[in-house]
Amino acid sequence: MLPESECLKLKSVLADCPELEALTGHVRAFGKMLTQLQGYQLPQWIKAARGDDLPKGCPVTGAWRLAAYWRSLMISFGCGGAFVLELRCEAVRWVDDEPWPGVVEVQFTDAAGRRWSLFDKAPIFAAMGELGPDTSYPVEVTVACAVAESNGLVGDDEFVTVSTSVHGVATPDGREEFTVRPDQLIR
Repeated sequence: MLPESECLKLKSVLADCPELEALTGHVRAFGKMLTQLQGYQLPQWIKAARGDDLPKGCPVTGAWRLAAYWRSLMISFGCGGAFVLELRCEAVRWVDDEPWPGVVEVQFTDAAGRRWSLFDKAPIFAAMGELGPDTSYPVEVTVACAVAESNGLVGDDEFVTVSTSVHGVATPDGREEFTVRPDQLIR
């Protein structure tokens, strides 16, 4: 806890810089989630951090990937968060060798028949190194996802809205929630 005189100085600096004030709010919210094991709030935190007009290079503009990684660890060790599923997809092409270890395009079709493309590093979709520039595409892969609205396990006759934010994966325009058929998911 800062002494009162330092708190007043901080308030003055934050009042003069809206970007710094927004950044401070994101850092505090993330700290609260971390210390209070509130991983279920992470998708909202990521959206808020992405939605603010923060300067390029600002730590929070890249922090949503760190946050997604933290969420996946939390879920893996049963510390709250959401029930993680895998969405069946198809890696359709190698995009580029940079950034290392290389980027692939992955596609899937939602419940309405719309085809979506996701672009990310190859290990996000295939952790054992199955994807590379010399791979013969298409290749069946998966992307980690969570049920966007946690209302228990889903029956086979329903559609499911999932979020691919578990590892920070989104479409080029930022979409990360999709309605899919239950048979597209691996539980």
